[in-house]
Amino acid sequence: LARELQRDPVRGAVLHVDFLKIARDVAIEVDVPIHIEGESPGVKEGGVIEHHLWSVRVSCLPTSVPDRLVADVSHTILGEMLRVGDLEVPEGVTILTDPNEAVLGVVVPQVLKLEEEVPAEAALAEGEEAAVAAEGEGAVPPAAEGGETKEEEG
Repeated sequence: LARELQRDPVRGAVLHVDFLKIARDVAIEVDVPIHIEGESPGVKEGGVIEHHLWSVRVSCLPTSVPDRLVADVSHTILGEMLRVGDLEVPEGVTILTDPNEAVLGVVVPQVLKLEEEVPAEAALAEGEEAAVAAEGEGAVPPAAEGGETKEEEG
């Protein structure tokens, strides 16, 4: 059984493989990936799936190792979590990961609240009023008109 596979990051060629010697009648512990399937009603309502756990540790005979476990989200609503204990596992496979650990959740997306939007016409009118006010004042700051500052007093 291949335990670890290392690839060259540029070419993708196999650099190294670690194999695990196993006996067919002795249970082994392996990590099995979790695959999400289905359409969540919570996502249709505007939520997003927040994935917490990508694989689980299982114990089984080498001939019974599943290639993946399926997380069915077709019944998850907003605010609901799918836990490890909710995953369906094939016969002869025991999940070793804590059954209360969250696999995924359907949550309301976090939205950055911006200042209240001002209609485009109102924003344009405010910009014009500010420009007219600046022209009326001569657009020269009071300190630049020759007024005394604290440094000149001393």
